[in-house]
Order: sequence, then C-alpha cells, then structure tokens
Amino acid sequence: MIQAHRASWELTHGPIPQGLHVCHRCDTPRCVRPDHLFLGTARENMHDMIAKGRAKAVGTATDQPKLDQPMVREIRQSPKPWRTTHYLKTTARRIARFTDPIPCWIWPGAMSPLGYGIVHKSKRPKRQTSAHRAAWELFHGPIPPSMCVCHRCDVRACVNPAHLFLGTHADNVADKVRKGRQQRGVTHYRTHFTEEQVREIRSSPESGRAIAKRLGCHFGTISDIRLRKNWKHVA
Repeated sequence: MIQAHRASWELTHGPIPQGLHVCHRCDTPRCVRPDHLFLGTARENMHDMIAKGRAKAVGTATDQPKLDQPMVREIRQSPKPWRTTHYLKTTARRIARFTDPIPCWIWPGAMSPLGYGIVHKSKRPKRQTSAHRAAWELFHGPIPPSMCVCHRCDVRACVNPAHLFLGTHADNVADKVRKGRQQRGVTHYRTHFTEEQVREIRSSPESGRAIAKRLGCHFGTISDIRLRKNWKHVA
C-alpha cells in the first residue's frame, strides 16, 4: 500500500528518490494535487510541520499529544521512575529512530502471531508485554488496572503514542465493531462453517444431534447457531 499523495507525485514527476518525503504545501493531509506537493527530507518535513503548528495533528482529532524530536529526547533522558525499567529503556531505544509524528511507527522488534509488537520484560521467568502498551507507559506513565491501550489507526504494530488511547475492554470492542474490524462468520479464524451451511442448519428438519454427527461438531454448536447465539448476522 502507498499513500495517495506519494502516488500522485510519482504519477506527475516520476519515482521519489530514496530517503525523501512528499510534503504538503497546503497542510491538508488528504490532498493529492501535485502543485500542492514538494519533496523534502524527514527533517525538513518535521520543521515544516512544527513551523505551521501541525506537529500535534493526527487525522481530525484535537486531543492528541504533540510529539516531536525534542520530546523524544526528553523522554529518553527523563529520570521519572517508571521510565527506568529495562523494557521501557528498550522501547525508548527502538522508537528513537522515528521523528515524524504523523504516520504510524511500526515496531521494529519482535512480533506476535497476531501482528502486535512484543517487548520482553524479563527472561526468567519469561514475561513479555505488547510494544504499544510499553510505548504508552513510556510517554504517559503506568496503565491503570483493567484498562486497554487501543489504536486510533487500527494498525496493530503501531507504537506511535499519538495514535493510542486508553479505554476499557468494552470500549476496545465497541471501537473494533464500529470500524468493522470484528471477526465474525467466515472471517473468523476458528470458523468451520460457511453461510450456506448455517442457513441449511437452521432450515433443516433434522435434529440438532443428527446434524452435529453429520458435520462432525458438538451438539452445542448446532444449538447456538439455531438459537442465533452465533452467526447472528446471517439471515
């Protein structure tokens, strides 16, 4: 995937030299008009954003923290007690390479099978935490009990603190459902049925146990489908 304004520049001017950014003169992130774009280094892009007061803008939100290189340096050097733990030092070292506060910061370390960054808290006993949670702790302090660190950008590997927010588990699930990212039906990684099979199960005159035996699943699974506890979205 490529950003639309970069594609627009390449379409008009040709390939973008390595190490250069396509910046906006008009300060409208979604603009793709070629004469509103110019090439610059990451430093020039950052200075342009800071000069125009855009360093704290992510999308249309207004409650997100300003983030720039001086702030990153302050975080790395800060004596605040929660930042002295080993795994937060590791997190600070790994994200120090990022200077642009607007895009996602993709975690450059180990990744979980689900696509989240991983930070090792200790080797013996082996303990680890998600990189985006460590990034939140690094910038904002300890995470309150029972709270989740959620992504505004929906990129699991992102550790940009301006793209993160705190919420309960219910808030996290509601955000996922609202954005259409909830796995259900055939998109769920543990599904064994298709929508056609679900409709056949509900309309079949066979008993639930007979269907379960024929399809090789538990009777309770068939019961949940017929009672619409599962596959609620299938008519």
